[in-house]
Amino acid sequence: MDITKENINEHFSFNVSGEVRKKSKLARWDGKKVESKNAHGYIRAKLNGKTYYAHRLVFLHYHGYLPKIVDHFDQDKSNNAISNLVPSDYQHNARNAKLYSTNTSGAVGVGFDESRQKWKASIMVNQKTKNLGYFADKGKAITARKKAEHKYGFAKLHGAN
Repeated sequence: MDITKENINEHFSFNVSGEVRKKSKLARWDGKKVESKNAHGYIRAKLNGKTYYAHRLVFLHYHGYLPKIVDHFDQDKSNNAISNLVPSDYQHNARNAKLYSTNTSGAVGVGFDESRQKWKASIMVNQKTKNLGYFADKGKAITARKKAEHKYGFAKLHGAN
C-alpha cells in the first residue's frame, strides 16, 4: 500500500514543530507522542505494520507528496520541524553530510598523502572525484576544499560535527 496524506492523517496528528502524535480509539494510545528512535537517531512510527520515518510523514502531511529524500537542513535527525525539512535527492543529501568520525584532518575531502608528504584536497561532483591539489599546509588544502564546496553548491553545514 502506498502511503498517502489522507492515510497518515487518519492515524496521526502533526504540528509545525515536527511533533507527531497517534490517533487511536484506545484512550491510552490517543494523543501519545511518537518518539521511538532507531539506532541512527531517526524518529519512526508504525502504520499498518510498516515502519516510517517521522520526518517523511511530517513532510508528506504539509506538502502532500514525498520526494526521494527528505533532508534535515540542520543535520539534527530528531528535528522534524517543517521549516527544517527540505526535499532532496541522493546527490544533494550527500552535500549536507556530517564529518565522519574517522576523519583525521578535521575537514571533508582533505587527507594527508603519505607518499607525497602533503595534504590532498578533493571533492566528489556528479559521481566523479576532482583532485583540487596537494598542499604543504593543511589550512590551504581546507581552503581549496571550501572554495570547491561553494562552487558546486554544497550546504554550509557540510562536514560540520
